[in-house]
Amino acid sequence: MDAADVVRVCRDNLAGYKEPLRVAFAERLPHTHTGKVSRRELRELPWPAADENGGR
Repeated sequence: MDAADVVRVCRDNLAGYKEPLRVAFAERLPHTHTGKVSRRELRELPWPAADENGGR
């Protein structure tokens, strides 16, 4: 499954405002010391632009 497939499934099954703006795949996600995904560190990662992977 690639990013375009994910966007297509979301468009078919979710309300428009819930569709993802971007889809990116990562080998590993950054975690806090308690084991939760670190959203702050996720925002700092270099993600591809929306037009590169099928997003809006």
